[in-house]
Amino acid sequence: MKDPVVIEIARDDLATLDKAARTAKGEISLSVKPGDGLVLGYPYGGGAAVAIMDAAGRQGTPAELWEACDELIARLCECPGRVAFDPATLARFAKVKTTKGTSPMLDMAVGDETTPVLCKVGPSFVGAIMPVDRGIAGSAQVRGPDFLW
Repeated sequence: MKDPVVIEIARDDLATLDKAARTAKGEISLSVKPGDGLVLGYPYGGGAAVAIMDAAGRQGTPAELWEACDELIARLCECPGRVAFDPATLARFAKVKTTKGTSPMLDMAVGDETTPVLCKVGPSFVGAIMPVDRGIAGSAQVRGPDFLW
């Protein structure tokens, strides 16, 4: 018996493998390649093989992650403009249906802190998010100045 091989895959990749295996007509094969990934194939014809990268070791340690966060916050002082808006607004863009085969990615054009943020989803849907007045938001009793950067 060979030594066990451990690989780490993301939840989305697991869903991709599950979907490919469920739609397969006939048998499937799984090949595990340490440090490389997992390949789902169809030994007797069928669809194209599905390859999933091994995610082990690709994530930083918790200490590296916090160091990166500290670095980003330190760079915030150099950021000239900050835009405040209700994050629930972004959830509405997740519901936009795009044409089959097109990306549902949200592309945002941010001007300054007083102009609307233009948002585009897919090839044709365009929307806008109105910014919150930072002075009013920071002085509101329910939030206060600690709410803002």
